[in-house]
Amino acid sequence: MFADQIKTADQKAAYIFTFILALVVWSAETRRSFSMDHLASAGLVNVLASLVLMVAVGFALVCAICVVPPRSRPGTSILFWGAWPDAAQTLEDARRSGDTDFLYEDYLQNTTTLAAICKAKYRLVALAFRAMFVVVASYLVLLTTG
Repeated sequence: MFADQIKTADQKAAYIFTFILALVVWSAETRRSFSMDHLASAGLVNVLASLVLMVAVGFALVCAICVVPPRSRPGTSILFWGAWPDAAQTLEDARRSGDTDFLYEDYLQNTTTLAAICKAKYRLVALAFRAMFVVVASYLVLLTTG
């Protein structure tokens, strides 16, 4: 379940990143707001909207990019692929000694780790999404006043 949520967070960040990048690349109004000539000659409302747009675009892109790195936390679980093949011996030792709680405790640790990764990713997705709304709002202000 958490693995699917991690994938979903990554996909949402990719959509936000693509939308913001497309807006910057294909919108003449957005590109113009990054121009110093435009800022020097524009009215106060346009300058403010342009500055807000620039900051929001940068913030949204950074947040969307930062969603991808949270992939692991300290400590490894035998259920983590990177722990193998060493984890196989640990699991075999637990089976031989009759330690039935070992797998449960490891599963619990793995679930806690995945939950922490999900929380970190979704916090960044939420920030990127809010920044995208600011981008759209400032873009609409630029369209209506420019």
